[in-house]
Amino acid sequence: MITCLLEDLLGIKIVITGDDLTKGKYRSIIILNHRTRLDWMYIWMLHSRFQLLEQLKIVMKASLKHVPGIGWACQHAGYLFLQRDWEKDQQRIKNIIGYYKSCQSPLS
Repeated sequence: MITCLLEDLLGIKIVITGDDLTKGKYRSIIILNHRTRLDWMYIWMLHSRFQLLEQLKIVMKASLKHVPGIGWACQHAGYLFLQRDWEKDQQRIKNIIGYYKSCQSPLS
């Protein structure tokens, strides 16, 4: 739906450069620097266009996991929730990376 809205209805053109992540065998880290409030939509569009949405894992503020509906869906999708406190987040990051490795599938 987001891809349709941005690309088809609003006419936003997305140009993709860099390594080819569509082969289905790569793990990647994509870092967004929030230059706009919509940068997360662009990464969804990229993954949607190439049917890679199941590979997408996102890092979010810990408080967002308590948002009804969306928070549960993000937890179910295996997103990483951080409290922005290194003492608390360090073990959480290690645990989720271990989980991602055990999945044996390409992830972004």
